[in-house]
Amino acid sequence: MFFTSYDIGYAVGGSGLILKTVDGGGHWVAQTSGTTRTLFSVHFPTVNVGYAVGEQGTILKTVNGGDTW
Repeated sequence: MFFTSYDIGYAVGGSGLILKTVDGGGHWVAQTSGTTRTLFSVHFPTVNVGYAVGEQGTILKTVNGGDTW
């Protein structure tokens, strides 16, 4: 789980699951990751650029705050 601000955060999990919240974790919305691999970790070095990593060398990148991966 990684928060880019008090309100905006991301979580990852099995079957390519990426969840995003824009209300501090009150509600979570599934994002389309394009993979079925288990994702282990997510990190955003900037508000818009983020990476999710997972099994079998899976690396996903977003450049628009998680709208697309």
